[in-house]
Amino acid sequence: MARPIVKRRRLSLTLLLVLGSAAVVGLILGIGILPAVYRINAVKAENLDRQVRLEQQKHLSPLLEAADKAARARFSPNLPFPDRHPIRHNQISGLSERFDTLARSSNVILSANTVDMAPMNAGKGFISVELSMSGALFDFRQYLISMAALEFFNAVEKITIRTEKGEVKKCIARIRVSVGQK
Repeated sequence: MARPIVKRRRLSLTLLLVLGSAAVVGLILGIGILPAVYRINAVKAENLDRQVRLEQQKHLSPLLEAADKAARARFSPNLPFPDRHPIRHNQISGLSERFDTLARSSNVILSANTVDMAPMNAGKGFISVELSMSGALFDFRQYLISMAALEFFNAVEKITIRTEKGEVKKCIARIRVSVGQK
């Protein structure tokens, strides 16, 4: 009868060793591997967040470049004010060519210009010119400054700016040009 007791002791000792080994393996998993898994999941979440921010930045990049370009553009706060002289009657026909030359130098496309002679015929001493252009907004600014530098420029009556495609704007400016006596 002594033998069955030894087998029970060996069985319980073996069971104790197996359970102890399982506990050690569980402890190693709990201390070593599970924190690493949590850290890997945290890194994955950070990477996903970075990818989302990168996509957002890709969409905002053109806007940032345009803002940088605008910030680097040199703007003179002083507008040109030359001595003003009215244009002669025989020079009115050359206004279209002059406005077109200014448009090309300012990177603006002048699509049409219309001269209204009614104010001059009414004896007011000026004519109204309506200019239709397309281009970038800062190029319009340069064009308007160039027009203001003309010696016969009198005033801006009206400016209308509409967005067409992307950065292309459509601008209609109505200006006054001083006209001298015949």
